[in-house]
Amino acid sequence: AEEAIDGFEAALAEGEDTHEYVQKAQSRLSSAIHAATRNDDGPSEDMMARIEDVEEELDTLRVRSRLDRVDVLVEEAERDIDDGERDSAIESIVEADDRLTDAKRDLEDAADSDTALGELDDATQDVDRVASMAIEAALARCDQATSADEPQAAVEAWGEAREWFLAAQDAGWDGPASV
Repeated sequence: AEEAIDGFEAALAEGEDTHEYVQKAQSRLSSAIHAATRNDDGPSEDMMARIEDVEEELDTLRVRSRLDRVDVLVEEAERDIDDGERDSAIESIVEADDRLTDAKRDLEDAADSDTALGELDDATQDVDRVASMAIEAALARCDQATSADEPQAAVEAWGEAREWFLAAQDAGWDGPASV
């Protein structure tokens, strides 16, 4: 199982899909549990303690890997918002929200839950902040439209605001309440 965890960490560092490694580690841990409990004469207590340590390490790594991805997505969303790339910004926010949901689920099993919980709270605040930035970008376009001196400028600003809201709708995101 530790070998699969090492593979998981390597794949994570390379930005590759880690699902296969997690499945492999869980399978090997299951086999180890079966082996540890199969024989009454064996050192099952020591084996189970070691297995639990490896399980906790895997759970913690899974949470941290999701939170690392959330950090990257938040940075991408911030950059995209600043650049006016609404579709990409909204997609990053939605994916970050999905990763947070997965991390919250994984956190229930994480060994170092206090540390991971703090990291999860920080990541949640970052996603909320960048989600608010996206809403503010759309609302700024609305303000530009209502304060425009020329009708054409107002139409263009309303169009840009509409595009921000349509990007959110197309991504299945309904604003900060869903994040």
